[in-house]
Amino acid sequence: MMPSNESLRPTDTKVLLQRLAQQSEGGWSELLAQVEQSLRILLHFRLTPPDRRLCDEDDLLQEVWLEARCHLNRFQYQGPGSLQRWMAAILLHKLSRLRRDPRRRTLRRSDIPETADTPGPNGLFTALEKSQPGVSKGAREAEMVEKVKIVLGQMEEGLREIILLRLYEGASGKEIAVRLKLDPSTVTRRYQKALDSCAVKLRELW
Repeated sequence: MMPSNESLRPTDTKVLLQRLAQQSEGGWSELLAQVEQSLRILLHFRLTPPDRRLCDEDDLLQEVWLEARCHLNRFQYQGPGSLQRWMAAILLHKLSRLRRDPRRRTLRRSDIPETADTPGPNGLFTALEKSQPGVSKGAREAEMVEKVKIVLGQMEEGLREIILLRLYEGASGKEIAVRLKLDPSTVTRRYQKALDSCAVKLRELW
């Protein structure tokens, strides 16, 4: 199934880390492209029907990007998965605020400093600026997002929740066990079952 950046192959991760260490904007851009796909899937399943009457998915993702730029100095890269977890947390916070106050003032581009030396990892500020949600992506990537939505939508709710928490929110197995009040071994077993099911169904769709 479509991975978060956490499930990149080790060789891919090593190359990206090397590029990030060299202050390469390209490395961050690749990570952000994968994060957007994952956030789009997460948002699809976290939005309730009342939420959808209050906001548009692309508008909310745009706010996440702007928020990330505005508070870039708060982000600390701690290896594969950290950017996904950080931006997923921003998205869920935005969604929580939307539910508490539908008339809230949304973040605007004018709220973001225009200086390129905003504190934060080198290259990430520029990459965020250039990889806005909603910008035309490859047809294959868009098709994959839709297929993953279909597969997860058909999955048993309990298994889907573990997938969303683990892959798309970046929670650990122990964190999921506490949140869902399950034994850690049960989480591990159900997570593997869900992954196997997704792999089979995605192959059928392709």
